[in-house]
Amino acid sequence: MKIFRTPAFLLVLLYSCFFAHLAASSSHLPERVATHFDARGRPDGWMSRTEHLRFMAWFGLAFPLFVPVIVYVIRFLPDRLLNLPNRDYWLAPGRRTETMAYLFRRNFLSCRMRFNQ
Repeated sequence: MKIFRTPAFLLVLLYSCFFAHLAASSSHLPERVATHFDARGRPDGWMSRTEHLRFMAWFGLAFPLFVPVIVYVIRFLPDRLLNLPNRDYWLAPGRRTETMAYLFRRNFLSCRMRFNQ
């Protein structure tokens, strides 16, 4: 299996930038941070600074991994749960592994292309 070093390096670099920004900006936040706003732009949800920073750290860590995890997990689903055009062809016993590997690779390549544009 080919190792994708560039996307992994890019992900680590972006995580580093994100956490550095989070650490640098944390001292500028008030003790009570507005986290939700109504239709008129008035705050109607609040968190403490610590809760907000903890939430942002976990969300920033987990959200970028959401799609790759979903694409990885679908290889373990039964064929009847996958909605693909020509499903019988793409998920035939001799082709299923190759199809799932293609989808997983394609996920990372599309992420890479978005950054190059």
